[in-house]
Amino acid sequence: MTANDIRTEMRGQPFVPKRIFVSDGSQYDVHHPDMCLIGLASIVVGIVSDPGSPYYEQAVRIDNRHVTRILPLPITKQPDQNGPASPQ
Repeated sequence: MTANDIRTEMRGQPFVPKRIFVSDGSQYDVHHPDMCLIGLASIVVGIVSDPGSPYYEQAVRIDNRHVTRILPLPITKQPDQNGPASPQ
C-alpha cells in the first residue's frame, strides 16, 4: 500500500480501531491513531498489552509495500455491568 492509502485508512474520523495485515502473515492491532506513525516508505506501530494504554511497550516497523490490507477490528460485546437480568 502507499503511504496515502495507509493514511486514509488510519486517519478516518471518528477513529475506528484497525488491524493491519502484513504479507508475512503477521497482524497488528491499532487501538488509537497515535500508535501508528506513517512514513513514505514504512509505518511504525506501537504494540500495547492493554488497548486502553496511551503508551506503547514495543514498536514494530513495517515496510508499506508489505501491508496487504487494513480492516476495522471486530467489535466485541462488552459484558452487562449489571449482570444477567433476573426473572420476575
